[in-house]
Amino acid sequence: MECRERLLVFRMIKSIDPFAFVTMGNVSGVWGEGFDNMKDKESKANAHIMVMLTDDKQEMENVNHQLGSGFQLRSIREIGCDMDHPINKDILSPDYVVRTRFVKYYYGYDCIAVDPNADPQAGILPIILVTGKAATDHPTIQRFATFEDLKKFLLKNKG
Repeated sequence: MECRERLLVFRMIKSIDPFAFVTMGNVSGVWGEGFDNMKDKESKANAHIMVMLTDDKQEMENVNHQLGSGFQLRSIREIGCDMDHPINKDILSPDYVVRTRFVKYYYGYDCIAVDPNADPQAGILPIILVTGKAATDHPTIQRFATFEDLKKFLLKNKG
């Protein structure tokens, strides 16, 4: 590529994303908004992103450890859910199914919660998973006894 063409390409790229990272050589690529994403060593781009209804870092680390690689957990604050905003009142509901459905519906992420009111003896398992399309009124709601059961389900239904 000649110098003049290179200058035109750089200008066009910078007009789309002024912070884009550009490389040129025998092989070239553009990384930035509207271009390719940079991929990290662990290829987190392919990880299943889910939200967990907690801000407790220890609980998040524990669940991340139990689920293993291939899954990325985010807290409700990490997805920008301002719990003090009136529109987000459902996130404060004592009903964890309402909470998880709220996150799925308004934020689009599959959502996990640990229901402290669950009663396994009565058949109400503690771990809730809400999946499905974000803009549907009827997402899929499932309960699991352990995170190992949840992980098996997610791996079986991946893709």
